[in-house]
Amino acid sequence: MAATPLPLPPPQVPLFTAAGLPTQQGFEFLDRLQSLVKQINASLSSLNYAPTAAQYVTMALDGTLSAERTLAVSAALLLTDGGANNPATIGRAALTGDATAAADSNAMTLVKASSLFSFTGIITPPQITANQNDYSPTGIGTANVLRLSSDATRDITGINANTNTSGRILILLNVGANNIDLRHENASSSAANRFNNLTGADPSIIGQFGQRTIWYDATLSRWLTI
Repeated sequence: MAATPLPLPPPQVPLFTAAGLPTQQGFEFLDRLQSLVKQINASLSSLNYAPTAAQYVTMALDGTLSAERTLAVSAALLLTDGGANNPATIGRAALTGDATAAADSNAMTLVKASSLFSFTGIITPPQITANQNDYSPTGIGTANVLRLSSDATRDITGINANTNTSGRILILLNVGANNIDLRHENASSSAANRFNNLTGADPSIIGQFGQRTIWYDATLSRWLTI
């Protein structure tokens, strides 16, 4: 807001008497001065000033602030200061070790498994009491290991793992006393759930405490026994 010019009386006009009391011109001057001060105060009251004691995050300490924090990142992150009027960008450093990934990349490559690596998706389905087609026990969608048992020699003609994704690995472990047989290319299960025993051996027999590792080949749409 532009301030109204203060009309000062000519210098030769006395503002105060010899006794120190305002003259008529002095009263007029003081009146105008008071009006101007009110205008200034009104203008100042409409302004919003940021508090200097707020806990701002800044790139560096500032002498006019009293409680600011400077931005810093750990060794796992990267901070790039774009300079005045530009972004300060926080990125992720490249990953190294058992798993590698380029800086700021969402793609990660597992190079090797450490000695502590283990499968944690272990399920123990109910005992198998009949031949199983498109076998899909509860929990198989997130399982890695199936602890199986049967009341007699039973067939499994295929597995539906909810999502038979390429490269999916399952370990089938027989913890019972009876054989469990994986049938080769058996039409009792849907084609995409069937086993291919590679050598064509039918059945692939899992005896007591035996195991078979199978993985899914999406190109062939088959579980391949290893």
